[in-house]
This record gives sequence, structure tokens and C-alpha cells, in this order.
Amino acid sequence: MQKLLMAGYYIIINIILSLAVSLALAQDNSVDYFLEQGQTFYESGKYNDAIMAFTNAIAIDPGIAEAYLHRGIVYGRTGEYEKAIADFTGAIGIDPQMKEAFYSRALAYEKNRMEAKAVSDYDKAIQIDPQYVSAIYNRGIIKFKQGIHKDAINDFKTALKLKPDFDKAYLNLGHAYAGNGDSVLALTNYSKAIEINPQYSEAFYHRGLIKYFTHKYNDAVADFSAAVKINPQYALAYYNLGATYEWLKKYDDAIGAFEKYITVAPPADSTRISDTRDKIEDIRRKKLERLGKE
Repeated sequence: MQKLLMAGYYIIINIILSLAVSLALAQDNSVDYFLEQGQTFYESGKYNDAIMAFTNAIAIDPGIAEAYLHRGIVYGRTGEYEKAIADFTGAIGIDPQMKEAFYSRALAYEKNRMEAKAVSDYDKAIQIDPQYVSAIYNRGIIKFKQGIHKDAINDFKTALKLKPDFDKAYLNLGHAYAGNGDSVLALTNYSKAIEINPQYSEAFYHRGLIKYFTHKYNDAVADFSAAVKINPQYALAYYNLGATYEWLKKYDDAIGAFEKYITVAPPADSTRISDTRDKIEDIRRKKLERLGKE
């Protein structure tokens, strides 16, 4: 009798274990499992594994928009923009209200230099969510690059209403005002960007340019100096610092800034580097002429 009870016990245990294994296998082959696995791979930089995981999710259920969206994001990260666009289009076909798919496809279109299509997708993302700050901001960037400064200004201002501490929006609003010929508002917005982010070297640099072109040379020196203090590799800031010192006839300081520019400038700036070497020699001649007159 005892042997029969033990045999029955082992049979029950085996059934329970078999069910547990079957359940685990089912969980390990579910859409949610592959979506989670794909996201984990993506975040750890294992992009090929992430693509495979999202592809497995799609194989199980081709109607999951999220799987297409995330696989498209991975393709975008690896520079495969055509595949990314195809996946985002697939996601939109399943869920026409998925704002993230329109936004992500717009980014891929931008990478492929298809600005008109990018703007169209940003428009659609904003129609779905009128408070989609990133889409509004990115649309403003394209409008600015296209020279449509008034539209860019409107987008950056809208973005700032939704996100008042958006330092990059203030910087680019400053660019748009400068492009529109309004140096006063350009300065105001560069200063606001610096107020929000005191380590914003680009904002100091561009404010310095406005100060230079409006003949406020000492203020320009202060801004260019701040830019290179924050970012010691900021080649153009050194160059313009040198140009400002030259205008002020502070020749030693100008030579020092120009020499620093040559040190940190990228090889692609070979023409400007060559011109800067000539400029340094010209300044040295000016110094000698000044000494001769004294």
C-alpha cells in the first residue's frame, strides 16, 4: 500500500513539474517576453540581439505595433534608416494614433535628408499630441535650417511655454531671431539659455558673436573667454576671441588665442588654420610697426 502511495506521489510531482516547465516555456516564448528582452538588449547596446528579440515578437503576433516601433528605433540607432522607416510605417499602419512612431519616422527622414517628410510627420505627431515638446522643437529646427525664421520662432516659443527650462530652445530661439535680423531678442534669448544653464558654452559663444557684430568688443571677449573656459576644445570660440582681441589692438592676447585655435582646430579646418597662421604673422608685423612709431 505504501509503495502505491509513493508511486502516486511521484506521478503528481512529475505532473506539477511538467506543467511548470510548460508554463515557463510558454512565458519564454510570449510577445511580452521578447519585447522586454529586446528592450534590455537595446539598453545594454546589444543591437543585433535586440533586433532578433523584436523580430521574434513580430513573428508571434504581427499585429503588435510596439514591436515594430522598437525594432525601428534600434535600426535607427545602427544607421539603417530605410529599415527604420519601414518599421515605423508598419507601426503606424497598425496604430495610426501612435505619436512615437510618427516622431521616430520623422527623425529617420531627417537623417535621410528628407526634411519635407520629416516636417509632415512632426505635424502628425503634434496633431495627436499638441503638447509634444520634442516634436515641436525639432520641427522648429528644420524650419530654421530652411530659413523660415518666423515659423521657427513660433515653434521654439511654443516649446518654451510647455517646458520653460528648455535651454536648447532658448539657444535656437536666439538663432532664429538673429536670422530674422533682431539682435536684441537674440541676445535676450542667449542670455536666458545661460541663466538656465551657466555651463552652456554654445550660448556664451553665440552671444559673443552678437556682441562682436554690434561692436561691444569687451563684452564679446568676456563671452568667448567664458565659452573656452567651459569647453577648452572650442576652436571657433578661440578664433573669434583672437579676432576680437585683434580689433582691440591687444596683439599679444590675439596671438595667444589664434595659436590656441590652431592647436585645437580639427584637420577639416585646414584653410582657416592656414589663414590664421598668416594672420598671426600679420599681427606680429603690426606690433613691430607700433613699436617703431613709439
